[in-house]
Amino acid sequence: MTTVTVIGNIAQDPELRYTASGKAVCNMRVLENRRRKNDNGEWVDDTPLVWPVTVWDDAAANAYDALSKGDRVVVIGSITQQPYETAEGYTVQQTAITAKEVARSVRFAPKAAEPPAE
Repeated sequence: MTTVTVIGNIAQDPELRYTASGKAVCNMRVLENRRRKNDNGEWVDDTPLVWPVTVWDDAAANAYDALSKGDRVVVIGSITQQPYETAEGYTVQQTAITAKEVARSVRFAPKAAEPPAE
């Protein structure tokens, strides 16, 4: 099984539901922002990748409670194919991530405290 790591921002508030057997499942969409060099050699923003992410069990409830739209997260999980039917009746495979770990990224977080003076 292939393991992937995606770093990005949550596109909308996570949604929590429960299966008929009582398992918690949290769904969210993570935007992976990408950059590339243009013809002049300058870095520019490229079209972000949109990753549907599914989190199960206790981690699902924790993700729902701890995360919200705009939060920068690190997602580690497995790539899956999820079939869905379009309005026209076609079955399409959507690439998604089933998360093993979801953590808030602090890379761009505001500084909480200054180090002690020496």
